[in-house]
Amino acid sequence: MTKLSQLILGDTGCASYIIFCEKRNKAAIVDSFLGFEENIEKELMKLGSPAVEYVIDTHNHADRRSSSPLFSKKHNTGGIVKSSKTPYKGQIKPTEDGDIILVGDVQVEVMFTPGHTPDHNCYLVDNEYLLTGDCLFIGDVGRIDLGGDYRKKSDLMFDSLRRLEKLDPNLRIYPNHVGAV
Repeated sequence: MTKLSQLILGDTGCASYIIFCEKRNKAAIVDSFLGFEENIEKELMKLGSPAVEYVIDTHNHADRRSSSPLFSKKHNTGGIVKSSKTPYKGQIKPTEDGDIILVGDVQVEVMFTPGHTPDHNCYLVDNEYLLTGDCLFIGDVGRIDLGGDYRKKSDLMFDSLRRLEKLDPNLRIYPNHVGAV
């Protein structure tokens, strides 16, 4: 059985996630942020201290620092799962659109969704949950005004949203921000 834990990070309006495969006692941490490591550790303990196989980022965040390097090192994951288009000096496990990551028996499909950033990925978890990062929010979409060519970013975002629109309408959407953005 797949469990998805959503962790609201204090009053930041930001969220991190843990994908958990109960059957195999395996987990992946998604979009962890500096200063909230204890929240994630407590949730992992509540889940029975599963083996963390992956540390995943949806994109490089301009509004906060990632604690993914810390978790990757602590859990010896061999790098952070990121888009192959992510400019990053640390150790990564680069992904391409359509790649499948197995967290125990849980299938996580990589969906390349540029627009908010040129390296943005969404993650489709067991065709049940969609981790949208900063591409799609509840009632809103991600910003495209954080540098770069606005027209190009607007076109990329439009194409990404059109792609997401074709997914099962019963998917549960889990963004990186909650509330008004």
